Order: sequence, then structure tokens, then C-alpha cells
Amino acid sequence: MPKSNESFWTKKFSENLQRDAMAVEALSQKGWKVIIVWECELMNKTIETIEKVAQAIGSNLHTRSQHQYRQFDMARKELLTAAEQKVRYRINKET
Repeated sequence: MPKSNESFWTKKFSENLQRDAMAVEALSQKGWKVIIVWECELMNKTIETIEKVAQAIGSNLHTRSQHQYRQFDMARKELLTAAEQKVRYRINKET
């Protein structure tokens, strides 16, 4: 938490957590599986984060047909590529 204006940041973080919890609940009620990835997590632990997402995506595959599995696997590869590109862009931007 930032040292300056702590009351502002405490309130902001609290409101963000409440908003995110409501969004996750709404999506879950509609049958979506929600995976939360923090930008700092992706930046600091890129491989572990990508593996976490891939594992979460893969856990839904057991009930899918072979054809659907191939489609889903392609989406997973695209996700991993996009995540890698995002991290490289951020690293290059900061250096």
C-alpha cells in the first residue's frame, strides 16, 4: 500500500475488492469459470502464472469431446502467446 494518502488507498482497494467480488459472483452464476490474474503476478512470476491459467483451463477439458478439446487447446495456445507478448511489451516499455 502506498505510504501517502493511506485513507484514500485503503478505501480504493476495499471498493475494488468489493466490485471484483460482485463481478466474479455474477459471472459464476452465469456458468463462467473465473480466473483472476494480477498484472504484478504476471510480471513477477510469468511462467508460474501462465501455468496456473493453463491448468485452470485444462481442468474443464475432461468433459469435452475430442473435437472440442482441439478447439479449446488452440485457444489455450493463443492465450499463452498473448500473455508472453504482453509481458515482453511491458518489460521493453519499462527499460
